[in-house]
Amino acid sequence: MLIEIMNQSTLSSMAERGLESIQAQARLIGNFNIVAETDLSGRITYVNDRLCEISKYSREELIGQDHRILNSGFHSKEFFEELWRTIVDGKTWSGDIRNRAKDGKIYWVHSLITAVHNSAGKKTGYLAVRRDITDQRRTELALRVAEERVSQFLENTKMLAIGLNNSGQIMYCNTRLLEATGYARKELLGKGWFRLLQVNPPISSHVGTQEYKIRTKFGEMRIFHFVTGPYRNQNNEIIGTTSIGEDITEIRNREKEIERLRTENDKHRDEIMAFVSHELRSPLMSMKASLDMLRMHLEEQMQLDEILTKNIKGMNGQIQKMDLLSRDLLNSLVHGGEPIKLQRNCIDLIEFISSVYENLQPQIQNYTNVEFLKDFPSVVQDVYWDAPRIEQAIVNLVINAFKYSKPSRSAKVQLSVALRNDEPVESVIITIKDNGIGIPQGNLGKIFELFGRADNALESHSLGYGLGLKIAKDIAESHHGQIEVSSKLGEGSEFKLILPVSF
Repeated sequence: MLIEIMNQSTLSSMAERGLESIQAQARLIGNFNIVAETDLSGRITYVNDRLCEISKYSREELIGQDHRILNSGFHSKEFFEELWRTIVDGKTWSGDIRNRAKDGKIYWVHSLITAVHNSAGKKTGYLAVRRDITDQRRTELALRVAEERVSQFLENTKMLAIGLNNSGQIMYCNTRLLEATGYARKELLGKGWFRLLQVNPPISSHVGTQEYKIRTKFGEMRIFHFVTGPYRNQNNEIIGTTSIGEDITEIRNREKEIERLRTENDKHRDEIMAFVSHELRSPLMSMKASLDMLRMHLEEQMQLDEILTKNIKGMNGQIQKMDLLSRDLLNSLVHGGEPIKLQRNCIDLIEFISSVYENLQPQIQNYTNVEFLKDFPSVVQDVYWDAPRIEQAIVNLVINAFKYSKPSRSAKVQLSVALRNDEPVESVIITIKDNGIGIPQGNLGKIFELFGRADNALESHSLGYGLGLKIAKDIAESHHGQIEVSSKLGEGSEFKLILPVSF
């Protein structure tokens, strides 16, 4: 628009060309801007359609009047006196004026006013070219109100608040930040935030959030957490940043102390549990040896009847359970926080799995109502595993399946093996499937935690301790493998131990 490129020198040049030229050019730009001419006393001699449109007055109502007809009462007497002095002295006046239309509505215009001369150079009146800036003023007012409300909120909040320009200089800070740093407001405003407070690089930083170590005026190091966003002007240009935050020094100190205490507690707990587990295994092995000697002695004396055989067998079964529990506990404590050290060897897969199946028989002999099935392929496949570790993982999964079988129905546990060749690394899938009580969906992650048990575990006749699955998972991961589980409550579970052939 022409008014947007018209400056004071251009307007003055137009005015010097004479009244006839001014009117011609005023009409030319009249479709785009608000134009009016007055005589030397300020009486209106010409208005264009845009002025009539915005003021709601007709041309006849405006001609012969002075501009007081549009006065909104907003500006002071001194404001208009200064305007008149400027144009009477032959200078161009520029500024914003708030006017009132005939219907009472307020509108704002940006005005350029200068004297008009005829062809002989004699001053004959004044020309005013205006641009409607009502929307701009409303936006500015809304921004000022919003800024005042934000400033009031930031001043009254318990949070720390600071505003920086694009150079990192402090443009605003609230009382809470002054209290936290020990500075007076005049000591911070206009100063470099990072340099003055010796702000270290962020301890941690995410999108829009940072943690800083900051040195206060008294030399104390504090930790501040800030959420930062861009600060924009009315043209949507980023002119700085606004940050709000809090002093989290005490929180971080408490976290460190809690972590220290947790580490100490974990150490003491592990020492105690390792000692207890070791002390459990020693008498168990002595009891087992004594039972074996008693059985052999009774056999030699021909005094081993059916009742004694059954009792000795039952005691041996209980000793095996306690031994398995103590070994699980020791393994979990020894390897719980560190990678398991493996001793890998080349072993024949099917021969190994068959051996594990046979070794499981004594451990499941008390589950007389559960059928133990197997499904091994007739293949020759070497694997590079730590055999004792993998056997322990399989045993834990199988024993777990037996423990949570349903005694009221024909229960089955199946151990099967399959090869997966469509993976980047050839894998072995060892599946343990049962038709037991199943696991609630919300507990599928919990069961692999240390001492973690499903909510319905008490439905089983065998009490679990939440160790076996955790140990099996750790062993699988140490072989770069994993355990997948699917289950349906009341119908059973399927665990898949997936291991690479080699890694």
